[in-house]
Amino acid sequence: MIITTSQGFNIIRILNKLGMTDEIVEVITDLGELNIKEEQIYIKLGEIIKSENEDYTELCDEDKSNITNKTLIEHVELAKELSEINSRRTKKGAKLMLDGITRLPQAEKEVYKCLAEIYELSEKEVRDKDLDWAIDRVKEIAQSETMQKVFSLATR
Repeated sequence: MIITTSQGFNIIRILNKLGMTDEIVEVITDLGELNIKEEQIYIKLGEIIKSENEDYTELCDEDKSNITNKTLIEHVELAKELSEINSRRTKKGAKLMLDGITRLPQAEKEVYKCLAEIYELSEKEVRDKDLDWAIDRVKEIAQSETMQKVFSLATR
């Protein structure tokens, strides 16, 4: 999905009206930190695996997966850390999405207009769609490559 400059500015105006920009930056920053922690755990896991299995890189994917699972069972602290990271990531994303969805009525007209423009519909067609449709479109826009770039620039 491509978001044009005009559409992107409309989205940013809606986010500002909803008071979501600070929350988005905070979640993106937190997710970045969680990704770094996760990467560090996988580096540790890789070091353990390679020290215990000299021929690891030559194994087939199934054998590598089995060794990785076995190592995680033996090093339960690493598995717990990975599980905690995934749990925190899920909670942060869900909270941000729920906060955004519950605030959408504050910018109802702007949201209709924005969705209509992006999805080439009339505002009436957008208004008459199921709520699930609107929520799915908002998620799709938020997860678009364009908006992900905007969000990542905001954290730099």
